[in-house]
Amino acid sequence: MIRQANKYDKTEIIEMMQAFRIESGIPQFQGLDNPEYWNQLLLQIFAGRGVVFLSEGKGLLMGLITPSLWCNKHFVLNELAWWVKPEYRKGIVGYKLLKKYIEYGEKLKQEKRILFYTLSKLSISPSIDYAKLGFTKLDENWIQ
Repeated sequence: MIRQANKYDKTEIIEMMQAFRIESGIPQFQGLDNPEYWNQLLLQIFAGRGVVFLSEGKGLLMGLITPSLWCNKHFVLNELAWWVKPEYRKGIVGYKLLKKYIEYGEKLKQEKRILFYTLSKLSISPSIDYAKLGFTKLDENWIQ
């Protein structure tokens, strides 16, 4: 079952995010740990500045609502992490998490709380045709 996470899920979320960080393969993030920051970030998300969809013990999809680059009166929902434990990746957990995120993003757009929502793809992510889900490729990120 996919549900919206709450403050009682903080420990599980942080553990999954630590596993996501290790698996991401981004050397600059390895070894970074700041529990105080994570508590603050999750409190902001649970207070309405974002969302975490959770499949208990299996995976999560996390998004943060931020002002747009061009105007602080217009907001964007940015996906921060979409991660599923390796043993559940051949199933439908990842798809169900993504579906909830899309439904949530569409709801926020209809309510005019956001202009749009984003989805990221790491170089290690599986090849998924996001266009079939209604997304448009806008850019690529590179790191040095």
